[in-house]
Amino acid sequence: AEGGTLFLDEIGEAPIEVQVKLLRALENREVTPVGSATPRLLDVRVIAATNRDLDEALAHGRFRSDLFHRLRVFPIHMPPLADRGDDIETLAGHFLARHAADRPGPTMAPEFLAAIRGRSWPGNVRELKHAVEYAAVVARGGSLRPEHLPPAVPVATASQPATDTAADARVADAVRAWVDSILAQNGTAANPLHETLMAIVETTLVQKVVDAAHGNRTAAAKLLGLDRATLRAKLGR
Repeated sequence: AEGGTLFLDEIGEAPIEVQVKLLRALENREVTPVGSATPRLLDVRVIAATNRDLDEALAHGRFRSDLFHRLRVFPIHMPPLADRGDDIETLAGHFLARHAADRPGPTMAPEFLAAIRGRSWPGNVRELKHAVEYAAVVARGGSLRPEHLPPAVPVATASQPATDTAADARVADAVRAWVDSILAQNGTAANPLHETLMAIVETTLVQKVVDAAHGNRTAAAKLLGLDRATLRAKLGR
């Protein structure tokens, strides 16, 4: 990035110890490369982005105020994708073309375009990109239609936080009950608890996603963030 631009995505997720190092580099305009004891002058323009509420992070001590003010030289607020209806179709077309690469790509039916314009897209551009790629895989080269889209992510409300606490609590209760049942057997387990539980959860998760993708393993692998070979191995266990 020397002499160019350094883009720091999701800066709001950086741990405090990383923030300290970044602040020092920005203040001193120098860095010490890994494996070297000699600092090098830093000649870059820094652009940082986040979807976090940094004011809240500051108030709770999760983000350093000195780094915040050091980065906040020229702030730009980007409205959520749901408020930029015209951008949705343009971006969807771009992501579809990139997914097709040099192959003849599928088209987007008017109903598909209406469907993506009608979604709230809480995950913004990243969620739209993944949804378009998923639809392209499920459509198998045909015209993209609304039924090819993955299920919409629920919009967080005051009564339903982004992390569904009721669902999380049910999962936690199930895990506690499972652990209690194992430990009740003389306080021991035939296999390591973590390994056993992860195997159960992973098997259930993988099979559920494959079922949701109607058996399309390519689409399921994309949703799970796995390659097809890894998914095939997990299904074969």
